[in-house]
Amino acid sequence: MKKLTQQEKARGTYGIMFLISLPIPVFHYKAFGHAIWTVRYPWGLHPIEILNLWELGRFSVFIPIALILLVALSWKFVIICKPETLVRVAIAVLIFSTIYAINCALAFWMQIIM
Repeated sequence: MKKLTQQEKARGTYGIMFLISLPIPVFHYKAFGHAIWTVRYPWGLHPIEILNLWELGRFSVFIPIALILLVALSWKFVIICKPETLVRVAIAVLIFSTIYAINCALAFWMQIIM
């Protein structure tokens, strides 16, 4: 069995992060996007929580795209394969996923109260 290099391990880690970050945009565009867009106040405006969630869902497409770009750039630039860079990217993906989850919970909580 051959030993994996640091670059190959980094590409595998980026692939795993890609798979972890993929459910948010898929969920948003396939199931959740239309459902949250139909929530309105009686006078026709959308609540700010729903608008924030809508924009975060639209922005969530860029996370998997950025991870694919990092995998592609890892063949050219070795600095992308360093463990420090991997940890920074993983923290950024984790922070975005947490913000999206908190926003979802807040939006649903506000709809239950109203």
